[in-house]
Amino acid sequence: MSKQVKRNANTGQFVISRRAAIQFNAVEGIQVSVRARKLMTEADAHGESGEQRRARIRAEFSRKS
Repeated sequence: MSKQVKRNANTGQFVISRRAAIQFNAVEGIQVSVRARKLMTEADAHGESGEQRRARIRAEFSRKS
């Protein structure tokens, strides 16, 4: 049985699970910082959608003048 590849209906971009993303990062040698992991945990606790989670991360890591 083969795995199905999912795509976003609006953009056509591939959609992968968080678990798959962690596995990709491990192969590439990329690690999520403690600060970013804390943000994602807080977003999960608040039940935020993916877009809300990305906005939270952008706000935290964007340069402040």
